[in-house]
Amino acid sequence: MKIIFSDKLIKSIPNECYKRVLSEIDDFYCEYVSSNFNIRNMKNGWSIREIKGTTNIEKVYKLRVNIKDRVIFTFGKYLGLREDFIDSIVFLEFCNHDSQITRGRNINAGASNVADYEAAFESYLDETYSDYTYDCSKSISRIMSMDEIKDMIEGNDDRATYYLNEQQFQLISRDIKPLFLFGSAGSGKTTISINKAHNLCESNMKVGYFTYSDFLVDEAANVFMKIVKEEKKNIDDYNSKIGFYSVNKYLLKQAKKITMISFEEFKIWINNHLNKTLGKRNINLQAIDIWREIRGIIKGLVPIDWIEIEVFCEELTTEFIEYLLENNFGYLEKTKIHILNSKLADLNTNIYCNSNKEDFINNLNIIYEVIDKIICNNKLISLEIYLNLSEKYSIFGGEEREFIYDIAVKYQQWLESNNKIDENDVVRFAINNLYKEDILKFDYVVCDEIQDLTEMQIYFLFKIVRNKDNILFCGDYNQTINPTFFDTGRIEAIFKICNGRFNFNNEIITTNYRSSKNIVEFSNKLTDLKINKIGGHKKHDYKEECVRDYSNKIKLIYSNNISKDMLLSISKKRAYVDVLVADEEEKEKILENNNTNKLVFSVSNYKGLENEYIIGYNILSKFKDKWNEIFSGDFQSKEVELRYYFNLFYVFITRARNNICIIEEDICEELLEYFKDEIEVLDQFDLSKLDLVMISNADEHYKKALRLEKNRQYLEAIEAYKNAELNSFESDREIKRCLALHKNLQGLHSDAGAELMKIGEYKYASDCYMEAEDYLNVIQAMTLNKNSYKDMVKLLSTVNIEPMDVVMKNKNDNWIGKFNITYKEHMDNELGIMIKDVADINKIIEGISAR
Repeated sequence: MKIIFSDKLIKSIPNECYKRVLSEIDDFYCEYVSSNFNIRNMKNGWSIREIKGTTNIEKVYKLRVNIKDRVIFTFGKYLGLREDFIDSIVFLEFCNHDSQITRGRNINAGASNVADYEAAFESYLDETYSDYTYDCSKSISRIMSMDEIKDMIEGNDDRATYYLNEQQFQLISRDIKPLFLFGSAGSGKTTISINKAHNLCESNMKVGYFTYSDFLVDEAANVFMKIVKEEKKNIDDYNSKIGFYSVNKYLLKQAKKITMISFEEFKIWINNHLNKTLGKRNINLQAIDIWREIRGIIKGLVPIDWIEIEVFCEELTTEFIEYLLENNFGYLEKTKIHILNSKLADLNTNIYCNSNKEDFINNLNIIYEVIDKIICNNKLISLEIYLNLSEKYSIFGGEEREFIYDIAVKYQQWLESNNKIDENDVVRFAINNLYKEDILKFDYVVCDEIQDLTEMQIYFLFKIVRNKDNILFCGDYNQTINPTFFDTGRIEAIFKICNGRFNFNNEIITTNYRSSKNIVEFSNKLTDLKINKIGGHKKHDYKEECVRDYSNKIKLIYSNNISKDMLLSISKKRAYVDVLVADEEEKEKILENNNTNKLVFSVSNYKGLENEYIIGYNILSKFKDKWNEIFSGDFQSKEVELRYYFNLFYVFITRARNNICIIEEDICEELLEYFKDEIEVLDQFDLSKLDLVMISNADEHYKKALRLEKNRQYLEAIEAYKNAELNSFESDREIKRCLALHKNLQGLHSDAGAELMKIGEYKYASDCYMEAEDYLNVIQAMTLNKNSYKDMVKLLSTVNIEPMDVVMKNKNDNWIGKFNITYKEHMDNELGIMIKDVADINKIIEGISAR
């Protein structure tokens, strides 16, 4: 039977009582289970009373923890929960006698002894909770198991699984496909995608679950395993049914490549070349702007509707060519037939209604192979196509585009001359391999955070699903901080070209489970402003509903009232706070001459993260001119560029769960006036008024550091490790590991591997040496990490290398003795298997002979 904890229960238990109360709930539930799920059969010692006179919920109970504490609970059947949860205990709230007094009511009046004291408390609870209401569909309701309760008691609380509201339940239960699921940050898109994947596995479908971030992949896999565990099923039964992948790691494997360059490596290259490329041109661009334009547009667009598609007639059947000509899908020119780009979707649709469907589909596949070869062979779209792209694709003007394209050409030359590739190159290699070998395809593809992918990456996902209707894409267009990155209309157009018959269904989920009421209402008002000033988009500009009731206003402090050192000291002592700035340029400014705490994020670098309290520094002042332009209505900028500033502000505010403070130097006055009811202006820096009194302990800082390291934000993780006040040995190790891993991101794979070897981080070292293609050191690191020889064979088989061949060429290294021991263990094991196999064969032979 499933247990449900309300979010209010968890938040209402004081820290000093947390373990004790959870232990009591755990003991109570264990006794309830052993009593065959019947409260009346439970042993003496448990005091459970029904709330008298309930009006909204049929039955609500009080579990006595001690003389002062009660836990309020009910059952799923009294809340109208779905069939699976009818018998579930729903723990609603923790109630403490002393906290009731602080609410302003003296419930001790007339109590002369303990019995009277408790009777007064019980009577108060009956009166208070008689009209209690709880709607699981409009509340944060956490599904628990006994093991998870024990984990919570020990402080090991991983990502939870939640009770699905009715809309979420319908989305995973109904067969809506292909589906674009839009939702705000914290709306439960990931919860839906994981539960959908689980349902599909139950239908014996092979599911590929993708997302861009390694960290999010691990989280999704953990939640999936929790769901399986709650269903009391064997996780091993699901290993063949589902794979969880980061998009780039999957693509590297299919492309048979080891590594690709990261933004950090690109940044080093661009900083060395930018001044040479700029010349006398007055263009102000940051490395991240150029990276995104190249990644998202120049190399990341799928130019299927602009390229010239021509196929030799001899490759197609005569009937198919006649069909193309008769229906004006193409025209003949000598020995080739030219396919009209604009007709591809119609061609795809009509073929499925034709009596020669099977033959025509084979012909169509030949056309798509030609298209893919053109896309793969041309790693950049042409300068002509790029310059002629409409403004919806790029925020940059003609001169800037010419400059960026010039950089893109030089960048591609640098990649090829150094035998390097980036993520769009990897896609092209992977697509080529689709035609060379039989790559496993999925019955269903689920992709979360789809807005983080390039068109090329999404195009590849279309190609690895057997039935292109079987797709679920989840995303939030408003989290697209650079508008050249993602456009749903483009994705739908490419899908139509590839699939023909149908287009995406679109669903929007609007309930926000992450952010509190003040933040959701602020976000909704920002949406109203966007619609009013630059126009709305029915798919993307939607209002949110909140379930977390917290009403603190957004705080504003002018920067002359707080020094940068004081600002940075806030997050140094408070793990629940993060400081965000508009971009990398502002980050460099705020960190200039500061050596005490460098834990600052640009908004774009913080995507995928969240915290209780977010402080923004010059988020709005940085773009004051643009906000003035928005309010004036006299637009000099493109609409797509102005939408960017709305998205940037939206991403900033939706990173916070409870509190936001903005520190501004020179904010747009009209913007401040617009939000006057939501913003409280403080004339001085006051920790109490800012709700920043609480100081975090070392463990909270350490957990934050681990989270940042998992998210590959190594420099920020270093600062968090420093704040955790570890002993010198631990601190030195954590910091050196993160520094080495950051070097690996910068493309310095061998250096990173060597530094990791020095501190005994052999697993990380083997990964870095693998990227450096230094296979001898890969084997050394794996040997010292006590990996088996089979592990080495498995890893190096991806590059067609046999470990023993590498070792035999380098016998003199001092670690070879340890490798020999590993190899001997492997051979002894193999020999043991052979001896057993021979014995089994002899038994079979003897059995046959006996007949």
